[in-house]
Amino acid sequence: MELSRRRALRTGALALAAGLAGCGARDDGTGGTATTGGTATEGAGAGDTDGCPAEPVPAGCVVEASAGSADPIPTAVDGSADAETILSVRWNARTQSSMSPQDSEFVSYTPTRGNVYVVFRLELTPAVDREVRVAPFGLFGLRAHLCDAQWYLEPPLRTLDATFDTGFTLSPAETRSGVLSFEVPAELDAATLVRYSDRDERPDTAFEASCDRELDVRVTL
Repeated sequence: MELSRRRALRTGALALAAGLAGCGARDDGTGGTATTGGTATEGAGAGDTDGCPAEPVPAGCVVEASAGSADPIPTAVDGSADAETILSVRWNARTQSSMSPQDSEFVSYTPTRGNVYVVFRLELTPAVDREVRVAPFGLFGLRAHLCDAQWYLEPPLRTLDATFDTGFTLSPAETRSGVLSFEVPAELDAATLVRYSDRDERPDTAFEASCDRELDVRVTL
């Protein structure tokens, strides 16, 4: 990121985190310096006179893809946790400038000015030999990084035909495919899909992720 841009983002990122967090004390359950209630993460990178740390790089497989006029945002998935139920998650993601239901001439979603959509295509399969009840909009969240700010977002419900149902049951070896989308600043440094839970809660379900860049996101612009 260019230094002049980072100067402009430093103060704005803090205000943005406060405005967009909206998640109370929820995070990805991993502890550390995650933000709550819109407060920015602590610290700045050593030697950075601008007060911004180096751009964060998500752990594991990182996907950088986009469609439309959106620039790609480094995107990853991390669902690791101590839980009784584990899902296997095959995923791909991209940044989009708009979204539309398939075969629709009248419905289109356009983000707020300066924002884009990060869209995840997920294939969920139980990694245990029993039925698993899945509530995707409670299980998944997005950890967003912008300059020295970090916050969490819940996936909004949308009427895309590709969007997951709010809840369903998977039999052993059954796979369900669907989409989760998030509206984020176009200037975001990194985004990670995480297990979204209350702080200090031992989650019922976690997930093991494997990326597949050939998996078709299949969300129309």
